[in-house]
Amino acid sequence: MHITETSGRTRTDQRILDNIEGAAYGTGISIIFEDTDTVGAGPRLHQHPYAETFIIRSGKAELTGG
Repeated sequence: MHITETSGRTRTDQRILDNIEGAAYGTGISIIFEDTDTVGAGPRLHQHPYAETFIIRSGKAELTGG
């Protein structure tokens, strides 16, 4: 098992702001921590050449596939 420590970065409001890029560990999975209450905030519409997994811990999210 490989344990990866995150940077522990947070925004000024103490919400998590961190990423783990899987390519650095030989895997095609990246983990992006996004935490907001603002409607319409978050990443812009984009694509990646690999599958993505989304974990919604609370609230709502709008995702576009394809």
